[in-house]
Amino acid sequence: MGFKMANARSETVFEKPAFRDPVRSARCLVPVQAFYEWKVADSGKQPYAVAVAETDLFAMAGIMARWQDNDTGEVVDSVTILTCEPNTLMEAIHHRMPVILGPGAWATWLDPAVSRTETLAPLLVPYPSQGMCAWPVSSVVNKVVHDGPDLLERVKILRQGSLF
Repeated sequence: MGFKMANARSETVFEKPAFRDPVRSARCLVPVQAFYEWKVADSGKQPYAVAVAETDLFAMAGIMARWQDNDTGEVVDSVTILTCEPNTLMEAIHHRMPVILGPGAWATWLDPAVSRTETLAPLLVPYPSQGMCAWPVSSVVNKVVHDGPDLLERVKILRQGSLF
């Protein structure tokens, strides 16, 4: 089976067969401006952009793998984002969030000589909510064919009022 999962729970990543070797030997940082998460609302799912405040880029904890697609024979390089329990900002939007590593953790996370669970696991915690921001964005982000800076633009959420 190929290493095809987009997310992995940080709480179990050291035990799961698909992830236990890569988390010890093939860690990476995934630089982003923001990530999207969908909040369930009465009118459906509302996408939100979520970012670290006061920085243009931040890094999520990832693990890498190279595997061969059984159907096509193609060699695929893939990345899985580690997730954790949400902080207070994120819990209002979703029940999980990506592990965001501050710059002080990057060297340890990327160091191939570091492989002990006791050293790595403490890095896999929710980023402080006071250092983050979230805003509603257009549902255009629901289709991967769309790309561009306009996807991060804030939209107004229309709420239906009562007739009575």
